[in-house]
Amino acid sequence: MPKGQQTARIARKSQISHTNGTSPFPVTHHAGRLPVTGISFDPSSQGQQPNHSFIHAPRPGPPDSPKAMSGLLFGIVPAGQPLVTEPASSPSPTSFLYTLPTAARPFSHIVVFLLPGVALPENSAAAIYLSTARDVQSGAAPNFRFLGAIGPGKESAVFKVSSADGDLVIGVEVESADAVAPRLQEIAAAKSAAPTPASSSPPSTAVLAQRIIQNAFNFLTSFSGSAGPGGVEVVPLKAFEDWWRKFESRIRADPSFLEKQPSE
Repeated sequence: MPKGQQTARIARKSQISHTNGTSPFPVTHHAGRLPVTGISFDPSSQGQQPNHSFIHAPRPGPPDSPKAMSGLLFGIVPAGQPLVTEPASSPSPTSFLYTLPTAARPFSHIVVFLLPGVALPENSAAAIYLSTARDVQSGAAPNFRFLGAIGPGKESAVFKVSSADGDLVIGVEVESADAVAPRLQEIAAAKSAAPTPASSSPPSTAVLAQRIIQNAFNFLTSFSGSAGPGGVEVVPLKAFEDWWRKFESRIRADPSFLEKQPSE
């Protein structure tokens, strides 16, 4: 699709079959290219479980499979990197692999979106998967982790990734919306169930006042002495002035130091 403007065309019926095992077929490698063995994505993949096989032998698809797509369909922008629209390979008519180099500038987020003028087939969605180039090129069936999906009503999405393991591979497969929806619900449920750090509220005025008094008391006790016939304990006014000067200096250097101070 020149310049990403041509509307996506439906060429022919294609398969989206799924497997939980590894591929019985060897992966053929070519210098500088990703393997192009027939592939598809496991529908049971979850964002929390990156342990599903991606490559398997193609089989005739069911009559209601999403149809083949042609031309440039998707854009991927790693944070701080140029736009990527050309897939490194298209292992099946509805599957696309994009290699994202990380050596020049590491990144932690990517944006995936439909190019202008592209419309997915009715009742379908583009499922987004993540793996590493090292895993894909290893010769074994690589594991792809389901990140999410885009489609009608949500033409773009931002995903958090880790580029610490080298170049990344983003897999995009056009699947039926009914197959993608349960996995999106699983990710949403996992996020809502994840524990959130307890928010720490700032100490109250009474607590801050108590800490100021405690700070002054600790400083002034070293200057106390007795005076008068009854031996009344007193503190020189100069000692209080010294404390106040040091207290003000510390407040200027760190206005929140009293909030960090543990209560006694």
